[in-house]
Amino acid sequence: MEINANSLNIILPVGISFYTFQTLSYTIDVYKKKLEPTKDSTKYPKEIITIGDEFKQARLDRELTQIQTAKQLQVNKNFVYELENNKRKITIFALHKSYLFLEYIPKVLEINETTLHGKLFIHRIKNNFSYSNLEKEIKLDKSTLSNFEKRKNCKTETLEIIKTYLLK
Repeated sequence: MEINANSLNIILPVGISFYTFQTLSYTIDVYKKKLEPTKDSTKYPKEIITIGDEFKQARLDRELTQIQTAKQLQVNKNFVYELENNKRKITIFALHKSYLFLEYIPKVLEINETTLHGKLFIHRIKNNFSYSNLEKEIKLDKSTLSNFEKRKNCKTETLEIIKTYLLK
């Protein structure tokens, strides 16, 4: 099918007018409260695969902007942008801020809360404890704590120290 310039002179204005009137009609209906504004589903992550996806979905559900969220968490607005777009390194700080905002440990981490490893990791996230912070609290060196979290072999004595610490 061939379309010539004269056809476009008719089709384009009609199409643009139709879109303009549709948009105007929707805006007026929302203003007069005849319609609820629709959420822009294109902003939502298609799948919740990363912490950033989970974070973004929660932010959009609460109808907050990235700037409002950053103020709430007392972080720079770039923190929220980078987290949501998976451009931020996932540190204990980032996990802690995510936990504070979500009000739960991000589900995508799939942490087994019944294991000692999982309990220690959750404790670190909730308290914003780096290995250095935890080292001071628990009196075990950073490499031992890191190896434990990575499920490398550790001494029975180390396990007992961690169990005792977590039971406090």
